[in-house]
Amino acid sequence: MAYRIGKLAALVMAAVIAVCASASAQQKVKLELKSEKGELARYTAQIGGVVNMELAEMPFPKAATNIKNLEAMAEIDLYLETLDADQGMMTFDVKALLDRVLLGGLLEFDGLGFKTTMLSPKITMVMDGTGKIHELDLAELEIPAEGMPEIKGLSNMGFSPRDMGSFMPMIVGLLPSVFPDEEVAVGGGWSKEVNFDEMGLGGALPRVPFEFKLLAVKDGVADIQVNSTGSYDGKVLKAFLAIIPEIPMGKDIIKIEDIKLLVKWTGAGLMKFDLNAGRILDMSMSTDMDMDLGWNVDFTHPDDSKDKWAADGKILMKMNMGLKYSGVPAREDINTLFPPAQPEGSDS
Repeated sequence: MAYRIGKLAALVMAAVIAVCASASAQQKVKLELKSEKGELARYTAQIGGVVNMELAEMPFPKAATNIKNLEAMAEIDLYLETLDADQGMMTFDVKALLDRVLLGGLLEFDGLGFKTTMLSPKITMVMDGTGKIHELDLAELEIPAEGMPEIKGLSNMGFSPRDMGSFMPMIVGLLPSVFPDEEVAVGGGWSKEVNFDEMGLGGALPRVPFEFKLLAVKDGVADIQVNSTGSYDGKVLKAFLAIIPEIPMGKDIIKIEDIKLLVKWTGAGLMKFDLNAGRILDMSMSTDMDMDLGWNVDFTHPDDSKDKWAADGKILMKMNMGLKYSGVPAREDINTLFPPAQPEGSDS
């Protein structure tokens, strides 16, 4: 009898453990960015990698380029101030400082002091809790026009490289959200994709898929796996050939007869997300990219003589990107780095 009671107790205990384990495995959380009006935040972003390339007739005719294990890295400080937060929508003032670049593991440039305020005194971004960007205001962006050519075809469509202030927000608006609208169970996943169907370009531009998986939740911090694998055959470049028949280059006129760009990539990364604060604490991603490229170009010289330029190359890249929350900056420090604009006519 005692044996049967003991066996029954063991079965009940095993069932309880199984139920608890199942409940834990099905834990659901809401992944949502949060902020309050007046909140300040600083992030440090890094982008870099290693490049190997073998290029024939690139970057100019009769040239040959062979580069092995070229390393490069740039570090950018981002400063965000929440101007408004209402009904799940947040408006941020965005400032950035590029101050450090490493090249080749030998050259280090510190104190560059390149600031976004040099191009635009004010950049604002409107984002919702899923990370979807609804507006990016670069209306005051000024890109130096000196030396920038007007490209026949694009200029006829009303677009110039100098108009990036109005063009970039349109592109950013097509980026997907990061997080899903619904809660996610530990072990569950979701998919996102960057595509340009809304611009009517469809397969002309690459589709970049992302797969996310919630690995674990511990002490209010979610560990999220990020993967991206895809390929692209450069259709957009061939499409541009139809609208850009000729390009002036010095005294010559060039016409692109054919162009090749085949790209394959595989990327993997990890994100740490503070559920209570609604903030990305740390994110890193490494991507291996394989590129085959080339072109056939006709040169027409002022005397109507012609030359051909056939180029071919292969590039292998490992790109590393990171973003880390660096805390709350002092407003005095921000004002020192990015002095507020002085009213016209002010002597100070």
